[in-house]
Order: sequence, then C-alpha cells, then structure tokens
Amino acid sequence: MSCKRKIALFDFDGTLIHGDSLFSFVMHSRGYFIFYLGMIFILPLMLTGYLGIISRSTVKEWYLRYFFHNYNSNDFRKACENYKGWMTNHVKQISILELSKRKEDGYEIWIVSASVGNWIIPWAKSIGVDKIIATEILFDANDRFIGFASSNCNG
Repeated sequence: MSCKRKIALFDFDGTLIHGDSLFSFVMHSRGYFIFYLGMIFILPLMLTGYLGIISRSTVKEWYLRYFFHNYNSNDFRKACENYKGWMTNHVKQISILELSKRKEDGYEIWIVSASVGNWIIPWAKSIGVDKIIATEILFDANDRFIGFASSNCNG
C-alpha cells in the first residue's frame, strides 16, 4: 500500500497577501520617512535592475542591505514578528479560505515565495502552514545583516 502525500503550494506576494511584501516589510519595519528617503537613494539601483543592467536578485539584496545593514539577527527577528500583525490585516480572505479548505482535506500547506522567509514564517506558523520555501538571509560574524544565504528565489 502506497502512502501519497498531498501538498498544496501557495505563492505569497499577490496571492495570499495584497501586493509585494518586500516594500511593505521595509515600510513597516523602518517607518515611512526612512522608507521614502531611502527610496530616493535606491531608485537608480532599482532602475538598473529594471533595465537588466544588473540582476533583480542583486538589486533585491542591495535594497535589503541598504535598509537593514545595521540590524542584527535579533533586531531582524523582532521586525519580522511585528510584521505578522500587518500581514494578518492584509491577507486575501479568499486565498485563506482556500488554504484552510486544503488543510481540512488533508493537504500539507507549503508557501513558495521569492520573498525573505523570515518575515513570512511568524504569520505562516500562526495559520498552520507546514513548510516555507523562500529566500534565506545571512548575518556576518558580528551578527549584522549582509545579504542572502541562499540564492534568491524567483517567483
């Protein structure tokens, strides 16, 4: 007798939540003033990624490094925990209903995302998600945020 796993895969940005979590996480974590001021400095970098001069992965990594270079792993974890409340208020109810239905039907629930998993995990655990495949981040020997620990997932 074979035991087949049933897995339901859900994208995060735009599917489970409204919009892109990258910008909302930075805005929520750093505040509107720092976000918009930073965007003035980051805009040329983002433009080079849009034009294909440098990879979108590199842009994303530099973008996050710009805003979180002075965060240690504990600061970043706290920011991710605080973001859970924002996400709770910005989920697409229809998607959450579908996720719940699949869970009731015996499926394992996985979120697959190009976003950083650290800010998805607190919310995902609270709704019973079984696994998250997402971009992982890295901290240096001084426990400062330096970029990606894994290849940037592209969604």
